[in-house]
Amino acid sequence: MLKLLALLMCLFVVWMKRPWSTQAKRAGPEMSMTVVPTGQTNLFVVLGHMPYNCTHISIDAYRRVETACQKALEAPIGGSDIVLSGGDTLNCGTTEAQHMHAYLLRTPLCKNIQSHGVHVLLENEARTTTGNAKHTEDLLKGRGRSYDTVFVVSRAGHLEWGLPGIRRRGGLFTNAKPLPSNNFDVQEDIDFLSKHMVDFPDDKYNAHRLEYLKWMQVNGEHPGSAW
Repeated sequence: MLKLLALLMCLFVVWMKRPWSTQAKRAGPEMSMTVVPTGQTNLFVVLGHMPYNCTHISIDAYRRVETACQKALEAPIGGSDIVLSGGDTLNCGTTEAQHMHAYLLRTPLCKNIQSHGVHVLLENEARTTTGNAKHTEDLLKGRGRSYDTVFVVSRAGHLEWGLPGIRRRGGLFTNAKPLPSNNFDVQEDIDFLSKHMVDFPDDKYNAHRLEYLKWMQVNGEHPGSAW
């Protein structure tokens, strides 16, 4: 009987440590310790996220842009740059970076970016997470500006598996810090795509994407996933 109780207790501990439905609960300790330093130059590299289609980017991408704006505005005037990174992953003629920039220009949270002296640059080539780092570094070569701190902005689950590979590239990203996007819950994307599938039931691409997001909500991030 005691052995059975011990076994059940072990199973309960394992179950309690399993991935949870929200990014915040899944994130490791590094994901919850990010503080934007003041009095320093900061670079915020916003990793792109594959759009729903050629005209709509994901809620996940919205949250990444909002987070970069918020933290850049908290830093001293003229002390930050933002790079929006992501290529034309759906072959639509518009890049993820361009989609994110269009959102940045219209969202109230980012309206004071220009007057705060924040420079926004678009990196339009990357199609992978490590590609975000490579092409961002290429973009910034020759600008003559150095950064005390480099932040990589994405959802917490993505940063958990993606940031180590970015750091291994060295150079600009050797000591890059994670900046998990604020207020993102995968349920937001699930709700949006569920409504989308009612109107477009033959959209196989987003049907597969919706199934993955539901799986991710229960099981956690799958390393290397584009979604």
